[in-house]
Amino acid sequence: MLLPSDIRSAVVEVLSATENSLCSYQILDRLPACLRNQIIAERGFPGAGSGHSYSAASLITDAVELVLPSLEPPYRIYIDTGRTTYHIAGRALLAGNQAIAFYRLRPPAAPVPAPTIPTVHGATPDNPIIAPRPHYAPGKQTFYSPPVIERRPWYETKRWMILALIFFWPVFLNGIWKNSRLSKNAKWTVISIFALPTLLGVFSAAFSSHDGQSSGEKNSLSGHVVVSASSPPVFAKPTPVPKRDVAAKKQEAVTVKRREEQSRNEAQAEEKSARWQERLQAEKTYVEEITELQGGLGEGFGKLNNFLHQYPAKFGDRQWHEEIMVASVGILLICKSIQEVHDVPENERRHYALLKEMSQLTSENLPKLVDGINQQDSEKLNSALPGLKKAGELMVAANEELANVKSRFLADAKMEGQSQ
Repeated sequence: MLLPSDIRSAVVEVLSATENSLCSYQILDRLPACLRNQIIAERGFPGAGSGHSYSAASLITDAVELVLPSLEPPYRIYIDTGRTTYHIAGRALLAGNQAIAFYRLRPPAAPVPAPTIPTVHGATPDNPIIAPRPHYAPGKQTFYSPPVIERRPWYETKRWMILALIFFWPVFLNGIWKNSRLSKNAKWTVISIFALPTLLGVFSAAFSSHDGQSSGEKNSLSGHVVVSASSPPVFAKPTPVPKRDVAAKKQEAVTVKRREEQSRNEAQAEEKSARWQERLQAEKTYVEEITELQGGLGEGFGKLNNFLHQYPAKFGDRQWHEEIMVASVGILLICKSIQEVHDVPENERRHYALLKEMSQLTSENLPKLVDGINQQDSEKLNSALPGLKKAGELMVAANEELANVKSRFLADAKMEGQSQ
């Protein structure tokens, strides 16, 4: 009989082939025909009123949850389908529940942004710079032509000219000269207004420096000291920075960088250790809980097996029937507790899938066995024995997998202890 792990690759192929979310019925319908028919033959046809507690759709659901990156949206979402009709292999069915889960392997793609019109330099909402549409003669073929946005040079826009005037007026004068909207007389007038005060200031500074130089020469001659006007000026040499200070600054920068890198590595190590501790704690909780349930289940099966070996010799013994009933109820309660286990760690999902399937088979067939014994109905006994036999095989496989789980947990715990 196929397990969820046996069909995991086929489920991944179905989910990878589409960008949309699929429910378990749709995934089952899209599997290869031979695999789909085998699953339906082993587990039963799904849907409302099928009479199967663990149908083919239940197997698909467990297989999907093994391969999903997460069980949270957008990978798994629940939608109220309103009892929608689905088709599997050409056969219509109603969903067993009104709200069913839809799965996907990849998150939805981001929406494509709407195209934007590029901003034109110099254009405003009140005064857009748009070239006129071409004229088309009547009677000729016409078509819509979008407006052509025309870019003005910087020296023909008020904003840039005002900024040039405030921060660097020679650029403003250059823009005035290049502006095609002004006449030559207007250009010369503006340039003269700005250039004339500048020229006057330059000439005044030149005459002032000449007068100061002449007076300095006179004072030098009166003191019998001749200073050549062409002598180069003497500037103070900058104080050199000692090489030791430069090396110390470099070493300090290297030290600061190493400390930052060390702090970053320590933070990453602490975060990794916290995740590791959280994972070990989750595995420890699961192992302790499942070990207790699985041990109780094995003890219950052992008692029930001892009672069944006394059949039919003690069929008339009322106490014997009560002991079988008590053992069966204990086993069914443990199976229910196993099916209600949540937050299964990733490394233990295979073990839990085996144990869950075994508990479901036991819950379905053990009541039939007890009724068959009480009523001495061979038909019920024969119908219950194959399912209980399969449950026993799964119990053996679950015990082996539990041993592997405990070995991995002890190895991880030992590794964590050595690292600390």
